[in-house]
Amino acid sequence: MKSKIFFLLAGIFLTLGGGAAEAGKSLYLPLILKPCADFVFLAYGDSITAGYGATAFPFDLYSIPHSGYVGRLYEDLKDEFKQRYPQQDIVFYNMGIGGQTTKDGLDLFKATITEPLQTCYYDSGCIYPPAHQEVLPKLVLLMQGTNDLNIPNISYEQVDSNLRSMVAIAQQEGVKIIIATMPPVCSDLTFLRQRIEGFQPYIHQIARDFLIPLADVFGYFVSTPNWETALLSTDPITGCEHPNDAGYAVMKQAFLDQLTPWMTAGGCFLFPQ
Repeated sequence: MKSKIFFLLAGIFLTLGGGAAEAGKSLYLPLILKPCADFVFLAYGDSITAGYGATAFPFDLYSIPHSGYVGRLYEDLKDEFKQRYPQQDIVFYNMGIGGQTTKDGLDLFKATITEPLQTCYYDSGCIYPPAHQEVLPKLVLLMQGTNDLNIPNISYEQVDSNLRSMVAIAQQEGVKIIIATMPPVCSDLTFLRQRIEGFQPYIHQIARDFLIPLADVFGYFVSTPNWETALLSTDPITGCEHPNDAGYAVMKQAFLDQLTPWMTAGGCFLFPQ
């Protein structure tokens, strides 16, 4: 698909009065606007999206919500855009909230993607770069459900329905969306581990039904040798239901692999219709 760059010219007209030459003469000052709109993505989910269990890279220690896979994805995209789209800036929101279920997520979802700064959970802010003005996301990265699946009386069908509703809202708002499977947890958490494994087909089916990309985080994890010791946190505070730095790097790659097919050579990054 060929992409086109449109340069917009805006004119500012000033009427010259008094000592100016002819009465009614105007001064036209052309203003060249940026040819490419910012590429804005919003990560939506729970404490895994927020980055619990991550350490310093690529941001400062305890820099939730700008750690975990989201910050790493931003860093990789920023490098990629320097080569392909040098006139286009990248902005992201991290809307991961610890403990959030898909019911909580659904209740906040529409407001979050339409008024992200008003719904930010963190005093430190949810937008990066932090000084950037509010812009609406063009893409949502949705990964949620781990907290639901740890509650025995929440069924697969309830989680499935909530995720489907969020995808539908994004599409109604004209926002692209990538849905992700959840990472597995350690064998010590037997109940949650089994529930996460059992829920994988539901997420795959959502992606097929809505014709949206799937970031198969679960698949990327279990295909990594010795994934349980290599990719899961051993921090007693965050627990092995969260990835470690290596795990977040694998998560980042699962999302990045769904974005790169949309990248063309030069011009502006444009989502396919």
